[in-house]
Amino acid sequence: WKGGIDAVWVEGNTALMLLALIRSGVYGHDPLIAKGFDFVKKQPFRRVYSVAAGIMAMEARYTPLEEIRAAEDYLDNPGGFRAQERRVAAEDLEWMQKAVDWLLGMAFNRRSWSYDEPKGRYDNSCTQYALLAFDAAARCGVQIDSKLWRAVAEHFLIVQNQRGPNVLRKARAVPGENATRAAGVPAKARGWGYQDSASDYTGGATYTSMTCAGLTGLMIARAWLGKDLEKQLASRIDA
Repeated sequence: WKGGIDAVWVEGNTALMLLALIRSGVYGHDPLIAKGFDFVKKQPFRRVYSVAAGIMAMEARYTPLEEIRAAEDYLDNPGGFRAQERRVAAEDLEWMQKAVDWLLGMAFNRRSWSYDEPKGRYDNSCTQYALLAFDAAARCGVQIDSKLWRAVAEHFLIVQNQRGPNVLRKARAVPGENATRAAGVPAKARGWGYQDSASDYTGGATYTSMTCAGLTGLMIARAWLGKDLEKQLASRIDA
């Protein structure tokens, strides 16, 4: 699929279209979908966004339809969701491994990413895409070193904005109920920007989108570290 202002994004556009179609219920091995993946796999690795989107699309291709449907109903039926095995074809798993290796080689200080080369400045948006790709690859059986999850968690903790408005932290009163209560704990609402406030080209502005990226990064890292997560790092993430 073509689109965007630059032809070098065509593989990324194609990957996002594949991901959207599969998550919408189109069979991952439909002839049209298969042609799209054939195109993506023939392209050189050249943009973090595009390569990451390709990995996510490939993982979706091998996600059982039952799991996709359960994920759609998660808010209404959280107990009905169970992650299932991805039985990835050997050639696609090999492509995913190469794509992961390329992304790892593009990291700033092994914990953050930019658009297409590991110099200049990192970008939390690109970092989020890379992390989502590693998460997808890990679910397919690609081995991801636990050091990566720790490093990414440290990155998002360090670049979280240090200042923000005073708020009362809220908590869910009872699981399954819609009502919330004020926990009575004063806190600062601290989000994320595209970079840390000291070096951000936007002047340290906080964005909802990048705050979602920061939260996603911390939750993914926490989940994959599991029992290997040190108490000190866990408390910093949960704070």
